[in-house]
Amino acid sequence: MNKLIKALSSLMMAAVCASVLSYSSASASEVEVRRMLVAKSIAEYEGACPCPFTKAADGSKCGKRSAYLKDSADKPMCFPKDVPTAMVAAHLISDVEIKRILVAQSIAAYEGKCPCPYTKTSNGSECGQRSAYAKRGGDEPMCFPGDVPADSVLAYRISLY
Repeated sequence: MNKLIKALSSLMMAAVCASVLSYSSASASEVEVRRMLVAKSIAEYEGACPCPFTKAADGSKCGKRSAYLKDSADKPMCFPKDVPTAMVAAHLISDVEIKRILVAQSIAAYEGKCPCPYTKTSNGSECGQRSAYAKRGGDEPMCFPGDVPADSVLAYRISLY
């Protein structure tokens, strides 16, 4: 039961972070992203004392007992400086760019020759109404940013974590 609660709280934290980033992706600063990733790291840590400033079960500060100060592979990120720059950059990606990525993935995953109306055929003409996108009932690849549902953008953003 305790693991379930921890897992749910971690998912909730990821969803909150993702929605905050999604809402403010145009204005999210590197500092804000680093703070969110630190909060997520601490929330997801499975031990009792992740960081020196966190409190132990008895209410005392973890201090020197924290996992952060021990040499271990599962050391949490406790301070913004601990977050790798590449991780921050991945989270500063805009919703527009995520939609472009998801459209490209959708088109790449399509196995036929004409996924989208703007796809060129072997003779150079556009697929138009012959595309899978135009034909309802079969495969419906995402061809335009407007086709990407908000929950797919959120799921992609969460996957960056």
